[in-house]
Amino acid sequence: MGVQPHDVPGHKETIIRRQLEEGRKDRPTLDSQEMELIEQALAESFHVHRAVTVRLFDEYVDKELAGIVVLIHTFRREIKLSMAEGGVVLD
Repeated sequence: MGVQPHDVPGHKETIIRRQLEEGRKDRPTLDSQEMELIEQALAESFHVHRAVTVRLFDEYVDKELAGIVVLIHTFRREIKLSMAEGGVVLD
């Protein structure tokens, strides 16, 4: 009769792991001009209290958050957004 692939322990987990890895995205590379535009938009939100939408990279599904930048830690590359649900620190 022999051993079937589905009889091998861990085979299901290997298949699931492979499927997840196939859906992974590479982190986007931003050039200096794109970084400058992002920094300007964040600074403007901070100084004039204008809402901004931030897209956070994730390997599988990006996330978007909207709010007003209330804190910028340039050295640590973090910002804090004031949102309807409360502040969120992004790094």
